[in-house]
Amino acid sequence: MENVEEKVCIRCNKSKPLSYFNKYQHDAVRNICKKCQRAKGKVWEKKNKDRNLREDISIFLKTCSACGETKPSTEYYRDTAKKDGICSTCVPCAQQRALKHYQENREHKLELGYRQYVKRTYGLSPDDVAALIKKQNGKCAICGTEDSGSARAKRFVIDHCHKTGKNRAMLCFTCNSALGLAKDSSELLRKMADYLDKHNYQGPKGQAGPTAVPIGVPQAFDPGPSTPEVGQKL
Repeated sequence: MENVEEKVCIRCNKSKPLSYFNKYQHDAVRNICKKCQRAKGKVWEKKNKDRNLREDISIFLKTCSACGETKPSTEYYRDTAKKDGICSTCVPCAQQRALKHYQENREHKLELGYRQYVKRTYGLSPDDVAALIKKQNGKCAICGTEDSGSARAKRFVIDHCHKTGKNRAMLCFTCNSALGLAKDSSELLRKMADYLDKHNYQGPKGQAGPTAVPIGVPQAFDPGPSTPEVGQKL
C-alpha cells in the first residue's frame, strides 16, 4: 500500500487521508474532516433554524409588497439593508419567490453545484472530466456501456479509492454501486463471479463447463420422477 499523507481531525481524533478534508480558498487543508464538518453544520442549522425571523420586542404592522396583506413584523425575514430591518415581502411570499427562482434556474444550479462538488471532492475541473470520458470513448471503464445508468444524474460517476483518495476512472452508476457494495474487495468480487459461474449455467449432469447452456435458453423439460396414479402400487 502506497504511503499517503494523512491528518488528524480535531473533532473525531482520527487520522485520515487529506482527501477526507475540505480545503480553504488558498488550498490550505481544514482541521476538521468532511464527515465531522457536515455533522457540525447540521447541528448549527438545527439551533439556528429560525435565525432569520424577527425576534425583537418591537412588533409593528407592515404591508407585504407581493400579496398586499398587512401582517406583524414577526412574519417577515430580517433585512438589515431596510430601514425597518425586515424584508418588503412576508415569509410565504418570499418562499414562493425563492421556489419560482429555483425552478426557473434549476438546471443551471444543479450543474453549478455538480462542478463545485467535483472540484472540491476530486480536484477535477469540467475539462478534466470531459477528458476522462473522451479517453474512455464515452463508455464505462468496466462494462463498456454508454448509458450512465442513472435517470436522475444522467452522467458517469467518478470512481476513486476510498483508502488513498486517488481518482481511478469514470463508471456507470451500476458498476460504481457494485464496487461500493463489495467494499472495493477484489477477492469478494472474484468469489461472486465464481458463484455466478457455478449457479448460472447447467451443463451435462449439472456440471458447469464449456458446453453449459445459459439460463434463459429453452431446454428440454424434465418432469422428474413420475407420480403414480391413484390406485397404482408403488
